[in-house]
Amino acid sequence: MPWIADSFNAATVTTVASLSSITCPLTTKCLVAGTGALASPATSGALLLYGPTAGPLSAEFPLASSATVTSVSQVTCPSLTTCAALATNASGPVIFTLTINSTNNLADTWHSDGVPNGGGTVSTLSQAVCPAAAACLIMAAGTLLGSPAGFLISTTNLGGPTTWAAAILPSQDQVLYFDDIDCTLGASGTCSAVGATPTGAVVLTSATGPGASGGWSDQTPTGLSGTVALGVPIEISNTSLNSGLAGSQTSVNAVTAGASPNAPQLPVLFPFQGGYSMFAGDCPGESNAYNVALATTIPGGVSGSTVGMASPTVPLGLLSVKVTSPTTGLPHSSVTLQLKATAVAGCGTDTYNLQTTGVDGLSRIEVPFGSYSLYVNGSSTAYGTAVVAGNSVVLTLALVGSSTFVLPTPVAVGA
Repeated sequence: MPWIADSFNAATVTTVASLSSITCPLTTKCLVAGTGALASPATSGALLLYGPTAGPLSAEFPLASSATVTSVSQVTCPSLTTCAALATNASGPVIFTLTINSTNNLADTWHSDGVPNGGGTVSTLSQAVCPAAAACLIMAAGTLLGSPAGFLISTTNLGGPTTWAAAILPSQDQVLYFDDIDCTLGASGTCSAVGATPTGAVVLTSATGPGASGGWSDQTPTGLSGTVALGVPIEISNTSLNSGLAGSQTSVNAVTAGASPNAPQLPVLFPFQGGYSMFAGDCPGESNAYNVALATTIPGGVSGSTVGMASPTVPLGLLSVKVTSPTTGLPHSSVTLQLKATAVAGCGTDTYNLQTTGVDGLSRIEVPFGSYSLYVNGSSTAYGTAVVAGNSVVLTLALVGSSTFVLPTPVAVGA
């Protein structure tokens, strides 16, 4: 694994822009992750400072597939000889494994490992835990079959070039993202992962360590359905609908916006062969690649009780907002938040009241995917525009620009 190294003490040569984490695998040696620039040869991006705890430190800039790494988010060292690091370059996420050089002022040996995709696309690596010297578990996020998805990636042979594998998760769980992972000590201990699905919270466990030789199981307690905005409309579609409607219309607003509580089921539908596609919205323009569900219909059948007619669940977007004081940075509780849908041709400008912020400044709720104006504490002026997408929310402020918040990171609001 190639690295470009230079003395950190030579301030005119190496510039450190930021430092994000520190770990000390040896009592006499530490590793500090950050970003910076090297004057010659010209290099910038992620760097790692290494050396004895009393200094001096040297800087090295990692490369993966001949591309400079832009960030290193975490370095964890489960033994005196091995570490794992989560990183990113222009092509996406990178996993590094490290063999520690016990000579304090000499660089360590790094290897760039392949990131398994679990049949989908992994876009971010957010957390790593290593309960044993050779066993580690990584939490990741991305897409699977066009929908947002959470991934668990593990190894049981950490050290040198390492093989990582994506976990096979319970088929009944469509995990949108994981929020946290942890393991008890030992390669065969218990590991747990908590996150969210389209219908609420999820808790998965492995009783056989990160490698999960016995598989991952769903241990979600009942009653963790989460909070859903009220007044969600439902649009249904079938190509045969145009035979009874004006023009070539193939969609119908089966549930209008504003209902409270939300409709638990659709009205009686003609049992077209192939059923209906359905999504949260009130016009075809609000359909997208990850919000459509299929409602099966059978003549004389009842959804949820007739064999072959399972009750469909309409996917919604997960929105987490954290409100803090712009001057002190402290969380603000009891803040009211409201979304108003931005104009889409033929669609309604639906309004959703969000969960009032708690003592931690957080509001968490599910809303239809789409673009909204965000209002804070009843203001008549929008705070900004929020686009709720598959596994992220993009917040745009008039004088600041756009920021993307990847789940589970909450949208930052200063008010």
